[in-house]
Amino acid sequence: MKKNEILEGNKLIAEFMGGVLNVEGGSYHFDYCPNQAIKTVGWLAGDEDLFYNAKWDWLMPALKKMRDYLQTMERPSKNHCCKGDMLEVDVTCALLEINIEKTYKNFIPLVQWYNSQRSEAQPHE
Repeated sequence: MKKNEILEGNKLIAEFMGGVLNVEGGSYHFDYCPNQAIKTVGWLAGDEDLFYNAKWDWLMPALKKMRDYLQTMERPSKNHCCKGDMLEVDVTCALLEINIEKTYKNFIPLVQWYNSQRSEAQPHE
């Protein structure tokens, strides 16, 4: 992946994880810290400080959050399968290969799908 694709993907995941972009300062504010070794609240990160693409301790909490969402989302029936489930299969296969680059690359479309679901669920004014 190109550097700009990685930066955009990292920003997408940061927002999925609750990071709020400070537009003027170009940094993200988190109510948690993705790097559990630091464990600070109100942690700030710039675009270059996001490591979802390169560090398992960053990516795995995002994968867990998505898995939890998919397991608890409302479905028309017990055996109903959605696009998110299909995208999660790609992520799971990459995880089984223990390939962070492939896992990250496959996770981006899943987060995009999640965002589209949330925007469809919100009432339009």
